[in-house]
Amino acid sequence: MFIRKIRTALLSSLLLSLSLPALATIIHVPADQPTIQAGINAASTGDTVLVSAGTYYENINFFGKAITVTSASGPGTTIIDGSKGSYSPTVTFSSNETTASVLSGFTIQNGYYQQISISGASPTIHGNIIQGGSQYASGVYLQSGSGVIQGNLITGNSEGGVTSNSDNGTQITGNLIANNPNVGIILNYSSASDLVQQNTIVGNQNGGISDYGFGSSGVTLVQNLIAGNLNVGVSVTANGAPVTMVSNTIVNNQFGCCGSGASEVEIDQLNSATTMQNNLVVSAGESPAFSCQTYASAPVFTNNDVFAANNSAYSGSCPDPTGTNGNISADPLFVDLLSQNFHI
Repeated sequence: MFIRKIRTALLSSLLLSLSLPALATIIHVPADQPTIQAGINAASTGDTVLVSAGTYYENINFFGKAITVTSASGPGTTIIDGSKGSYSPTVTFSSNETTASVLSGFTIQNGYYQQISISGASPTIHGNIIQGGSQYASGVYLQSGSGVIQGNLITGNSEGGVTSNSDNGTQITGNLIANNPNVGIILNYSSASDLVQQNTIVGNQNGGISDYGFGSSGVTLVQNLIAGNLNVGVSVTANGAPVTMVSNTIVNNQFGCCGSGASEVEIDQLNSATTMQNNLVVSAGESPAFSCQTYASAPVFTNNDVFAANNSAYSGSCPDPTGTNGNISADPLFVDLLSQNFHI
């Protein structure tokens, strides 16, 4: 009788343990594992690889694991440097990772061609400093995936801040994308709608945002500050799906070598309507603020202020909507344009 009770208790305990999810483990680097990659290799679904302050000369790969790799002390003191790798990005996602694969809290630098490479995956990249170094590289390069790129500083990357090709709907939100020697954000041939929201995109050479593609994608730009970029603030070309711009401040981008001559927004070869609502588009230089070339449907303008200090507000083939549907063309009287204080 006594043995039967013990057996019953053991069976009940075993069944209970099988019904409960395994507890997530925190793997400390270098205390538990000597390198970040070793920590990733040892991790299981739901685990956290927690990295102490220091510089780690590694090229890491998540290998499809739904884990969090983060720092204990933040990106200012925790660096992943890919300079010693063999022609590799500093961080790679290429095994169908989802948003449950999280990279956060690092300075990521010196990758070859890319600091962070995303191919056929959709990870979460949050709270990092992603910066250029000795290699020619994009900050984040995404191919045939999606992902969430949120709350990062992306700067000094010679091939641009974020480049997304043939993606499935990327979310780029709340980042500071500044002083990259190429375009801040490049979106090409997307097959699902991309969201670019609440970013500060400033001081990039060759443009703030470039969207190009003949596919079925659309792009939505919401509440971004796009200022002080060379050539153009926003360029959208050959897009086959709606382009929506809502509540953006696009100002003081300097026209450079190419295009139609507008400094703030240029759209061309559109097969679907562009919607412009509640935007502040201001050219402070010698160029028009908004240029529109060939299109299938005329842009829809509502409650925008499009103003050029030393030229016409609009150029090209689109109608000038000033005076209709709440659209105006007036100097917004920024607090201090030269100091990039764009409060009105």
